[in-house]
Amino acid sequence: MTNSRQKGARGERELARILREYGYDCRRGQQYCGANGDADVVGLEGYILNVNG
Repeated sequence: MTNSRQKGARGERELARILREYGYDCRRGQQYCGANGDADVVGLEGYILNVNG
């Protein structure tokens, strides 16, 4: 994984962790498995979260 991809993945995991601390059932999206068009962090109904690291 390139450095920029690692940085982005870290940011996505950190945001999901922070949102879980606030009681939201969030997780990193499926794009890390090769799926396209998904949000970076999923679990907030009605919102599409994209993280820029």
